[in-house]
Amino acid sequence: MLSEPRILLVDEPTRGIDIGTKQQIYAFLRDLAAKGHAVVVTPENAEDYYFPDSPF
Repeated sequence: MLSEPRILLVDEPTRGIDIGTKQQIYAFLRDLAAKGHAVVVTPENAEDYYFPDSPF
């Protein structure tokens, strides 16, 4: 990313992506949230974004 946004809106970030890249995207979103950024995701499949140890 070119900047450090305080709020990140992401629409279906893993649609059509292979499983390895999905994990990288999930890790990136978790890292941003851990740094205090607001991360809003509109998923294709809500079960894909269930992180029991995460605030989102």
